[in-house]
Amino acid sequence: MTANFDSLEYANILTEAGETPLQAAAHAKAMSNAMAAIAALAAKVDGQDSKIERATNGQDSKIDKLGSKMDVQTAELKSMIAALDAKVERTSKESTRWLMGTMISLGLLQSSMIAALALKLIH
Repeated sequence: MTANFDSLEYANILTEAGETPLQAAAHAKAMSNAMAAIAALAAKVDGQDSKIERATNGQDSKIDKLGSKMDVQTAELKSMIAALDAKVERTSKESTRWLMGTMISLGLLQSSMIAALALKLIH
């Protein structure tokens, strides 16, 4: 922010308005000092704004990188979950086949034992 303040013009305005030249000069000097202080504060604020903007841009970049990393990890997790689901399904089918095979074998064994007992009883 650039402040253009003409203290002589301000003093002339005050003199024309009825102030004494000495009072007008004092007011102009005070106003000039106030404007300089405001300009210095505005420069500090602009400097702080720049620092904040740079820091924010850096954080935005980090957030974007983390978001991308999370997207990759989410995709990897989804892939792992799909693989586990497939493995659980295969294991379930294999378990069912094994259970059915065991039940059939036990049934045949039981039938064989009953037939063997029946043959022993007949002979």
